[in-house]
Amino acid sequence: MTAKSIFAGRLSPSPPRFSLLGPVRAWAGNTELDLGSPQQRALLGVLLLRRDEPVSCEQATRALWGETAPRRADGTVRTYICRLRRVLGEAAGPDRLEIRSCAGGYLLTADGATVDTDLFREQLALARRARARGELEAALGHFQDGLALWRGTPFAEAHTAYFLSEREQWLRSRAVAVEELAAVQVLLGHHAEALAALEPALAAEPLCERLWELRMQALAGLGRRADALAVYQEVRQLLCAELGLEPGPGLRELHRALLAQDPEPAPVASAPAPAWPAPAELPDPPDGFVGRAAELAEIGDRLSDGRSPAVVALAGPAGVGKSALALRAAHDLRARFPDGRLYAALTGPDGRAVALRTVLAELLRAAGVTDARLTGSLPELTMLWRRLTDGRRLLLVLDDVPDGAEVLPLLPRSPGSAALLTGRRPPAGVPGAHTVVLDGLTLPDALHLLGAAVGHERLRRDAVAAARLAESCAYRPLALRGAAARLLATPRLGVAEAGRGLGTGAAVQPAEVWPAREAGLMSVQ
Repeated sequence: MTAKSIFAGRLSPSPPRFSLLGPVRAWAGNTELDLGSPQQRALLGVLLLRRDEPVSCEQATRALWGETAPRRADGTVRTYICRLRRVLGEAAGPDRLEIRSCAGGYLLTADGATVDTDLFREQLALARRARARGELEAALGHFQDGLALWRGTPFAEAHTAYFLSEREQWLRSRAVAVEELAAVQVLLGHHAEALAALEPALAAEPLCERLWELRMQALAGLGRRADALAVYQEVRQLLCAELGLEPGPGLRELHRALLAQDPEPAPVASAPAPAWPAPAELPDPPDGFVGRAAELAEIGDRLSDGRSPAVVALAGPAGVGKSALALRAAHDLRARFPDGRLYAALTGPDGRAVALRTVLAELLRAAGVTDARLTGSLPELTMLWRRLTDGRRLLLVLDDVPDGAEVLPLLPRSPGSAALLTGRRPPAGVPGAHTVVLDGLTLPDALHLLGAAVGHERLRRDAVAAARLAESCAYRPLALRGAAARLLATPRLGVAEAGRGLGTGAAVQPAEVWPAREAGLMSVQ
C-alpha cells in the first residue's frame, strides 16, 4: 500500500490533505494547492502541528524568524494568514477549514482534513499493536505504510530553533520506525530487505547498537557468517574509539553464537549496556502531600503502557504543586521502571535555565559515568547518554523546564521508558507528550493540607474563615503553606487574620516563607 492509497482510503472528495513529512504541501482532490513562499508554507506547518490550539502572533514570529525577527514581523504574519485563508478557503470551504483570529493569535480548524503526520502515528500504533499480538505480517505492512508517507526532510528550508527541533523529533520518530521495521523483517526471514533498510539507518546513527545487532542477524540469516563476524569487529572498534566502551550484552551474545557456529542465532532483543547501576536519584517524596488522586491515576496510565517511550508534562502556575506531584507519581511508579529513576532540575536556584550540557553531565554522572569521560562536546555527551539509556526501562523527571528549553536530547527513547516534565507551560517540540494542566487543590484537600500543618481543631473553630483562607490562597499548596506558617508563628492569630493581605492567588512573600521552612512545612509542593 502506498502513501497515496492510504490518503485515498481516508478522504471524501472535498476535504484537503496536507503533507508535513517533507516539503509542506496541500491538495484538494487531485489538485495541488499553491501555498506561496517557503516562509508562508512554514507558517501553515506551524498551524497544522498545533491545529485546534491557538498560536499567538509572538509564537508564530519566533517560529519563522527565531531571535532575528524584522521590525514588522507581525504585519508579515498577518499577510501570510490572509493569503492562506484565501487559498484554503477556496479549496475546502470555510465550514471545513478555517484560520480564526483569537486572543492575539490564530487557530486552525480543519474538520475532515488529513495530515500525513497523523497517519504516520496511526500506522506506527497499528504496527506495534499487531506485533504485540504476534501478527508479524500485519505489523510489517503497517510499518511499511507509515514509512511510505515520507516525501523528504520535514521543514528542510526552515532553520530557526523551532523548526530544527521539529525536524529532529520527526526524523527521530522515523529512525525508530525503520529500526522496528528491520526487526520485524529479520523475524520474518526477509533478511535482504532488512539489510537494505539498515544501511541508511546506520549511516545516520552509527553508534546505535541495536541497528548493528539487526545487521549481524540479517547477514547471518543470508548465510554470510563471516561478514556478520566482521561487522562485530567493526562496531567494537567504533564504540571503543568514540565512547571508550565495549559492545553491550546483545552484541556480545550474538557474536558468541556466531563463533559457536549456531546455524540460526535467534534474534536478540535490545539489552542494557554493562555497568549500569540502576540509579535511584529522585529526591525524597514530599511530606504532607494531599489530593491529586485523579491526576496521579492519569499520570500512571500514561507512563505505564510500555509500548513506546511515554512523556507526560505537568503545566501550571507557580506554587500549584507541579514538582510535588511529579515526585509523588515517580515514587509511586518506581516498580515499573526497574532500570532506574533519575531527576534533573532545568532551572537553577538563581532562576536561570541550566545549560543542556550541564544537565547531561549530571545525568551521566548519576548513571555511573566518571568525570574523566564528561569532558566531551554536547553532541558527544548526547550520544553517550543515548548509548547508556538504550534498551532500558528508565523514568526521568525533568523539573521546572523553562519556556523554550531544549529537552528532546534528554528524553529516553526505548519502549517502556518514560519522562515526567514540569513547567509553567507545556514543553514545545516534544512529540507525543501528554499534558496535565494543574490548578489549585479542591477545597477539602486545601483544608486538609492546612489542618495537617496547624491542627484540624484550630480550623474547625472557624470553618468559614478557614474556607475563605483557602480561597484567598487560590487553593495552591505553596500559598497555603505560607498561610500555615503565619498561623504557626503566631499561635494567637485567628484564621481570618491569617488570610488578610492575601488576594486570590497572591504570592507568599519571602518573610512569610522562611518560618514554614523552619517548621518543616515548605516542601516542593
